Order: sequence, then C-alpha cells, then structure tokens
Amino acid sequence: MSGDLAVRGLTVRYSGRTVVDKVNLDVAEGRVLGLVGESGSGKSTIARAVLGLAPVHTGTITVGGTELRRLNARERARRVQMVFQDPFGSLNPRMSVGSIVGEGLEARAALRPAERGAEVTRLLELVSLSPEMEQRLPRRLSGGQRQRVAIARALAARPAVLIADEITSALDVSVQAQVLNVLRGVLASERLSMLFISHNLAVVRYISDDIAVMRDGVIVETGPADEVLAAPKHEYTRELLRAVPQLHAGAAAPDRSRTATRLNSTPDELGIHKHR
Repeated sequence: MSGDLAVRGLTVRYSGRTVVDKVNLDVAEGRVLGLVGESGSGKSTIARAVLGLAPVHTGTITVGGTELRRLNARERARRVQMVFQDPFGSLNPRMSVGSIVGEGLEARAALRPAERGAEVTRLLELVSLSPEMEQRLPRRLSGGQRQRVAIARALAARPAVLIADEITSALDVSVQAQVLNVLRGVLASERLSMLFISHNLAVVRYISDDIAVMRDGVIVETGPADEVLAAPKHEYTRELLRAVPQLHAGAAAPDRSRTATRLNSTPDELGIHKHR
C-alpha cells in the first residue's frame, strides 16, 4: 500500500469559523513531514481531519490516491493511525499492555492466537519494551513507556501513514529524547510515512525530512527541512528561528524544566543529536 498522504484545499470550519483555510500538504512515501506552528494555529485540526474527526468544509485527503472520506472506519484505520499527545489519557486504564497493543491488530486480517501473541511481542520489542510488560496495566508504566505502548498500538494496524501529534510535549526532557529515538528506529525499520506535529521547532528539526510552517490556519512555508531552516523565506519562519536561543561561551545553562515543551528548545537541550 502506497504511503503518500496528500491534502488538497482543506478547509475546516467550526460554527462558521474557519480554523484551517485551503491547506495543501504532501507527506511523501517513506518521509517525515514536520508541521510546526504556535498553539492554536490549526495543526491538530489537520490531524483530526485526516482521521475523520473534524468537519471538512472543502478539500480532499488521500492516501495512496484513495480518498479517505470514502472509506469506512476499519478501512481508514488500515491506512492511517495516530499517536496522541497525552499518554496518560490515550490508553484504557483497565486493559493490559498486551491487550492494548493487540487491539490495534483488529484492523488487519484475522490472525491465529499464536500469531497475535507473536506480533504483540514483536511490536513491544520494536518500541524497546520488554515482552514481560504485556500483563501490566498502564498505571504501572512511566510516561515514556506509555507513549511507546501507544506507538506500538498504532503500528499494529500496519498503517501506511502515522500521525504523531505533540507526542513529546507531556514528557520530561530526558524521556522526550528516549521516545524520539525509538520513533526514529521505528521509521527506519517499518518504512512509514509520518506527519509529525509539534510547536517545538527543535524536535521537528531533529526528526523531519521536510517542514511545513503553519500560522492562523494557513501554511506559510514548506520545503526540505535543511533548506527551510538554513534560508527561511517567510518572516514568520524567521521569527520562529530567532526564538531558538544560541548559547555562547560563558552563558548560563538553560533552565531545562522551562524549555521542555517550548518552541525554543534546542536538540542539545533535549539530549538528542541528529544522526540520520
């Protein structure tokens, strides 16, 4: 199944108010598009529209050339899955880790019990979790472990496209680094396409091949990540880049607790280094 996501002329309105206005986006097969912008710019609304959870006024959303709005929920789930922001609220507290991950297998063809068990184990190991965790409840896991379970559940459906919506913003700085490194490994092994949404330019820069910058419901700039960051064309993109602090000799170390979920966090502050 082709993994290219194409959004054309997407407009989303709530109670007559336009939240997303005529947006065009492309996530090429096997690549990561980082969607960055301030809170309230419309980034998460685009994700909800792709999933069928937002009222699309006009436009088309296709994966591999198939219009998603023509599909039922099961067929859509086989093409696109989402990892949500809050790992504490996105997992059923009454279900074990194994059951949560196994739930994602329902979007695929029927598997025999032994095959299901083997696939759950494979998915947990893929996100660097021990199979011994299968019997644990979410309350016995750390925030980073819960988010990795959420990633494994999304991967269980074998989607062509993965959407990650602010998946590190609720985590401590060191845990953010762990989750991002796991996600990079998953992308390399599973050859997924991904729409990665964040207000944190440092995180987007670390994980993305391409970048789209959004402001007030409109995409103001797109392009390869290195080009956008090296020579931004739009003033708003330049403002975002100017907000990233530059440390100089003798400068005080940043307060990591304050930069954990802010736009001006840098990769070094997150404890991660781009090695793609």
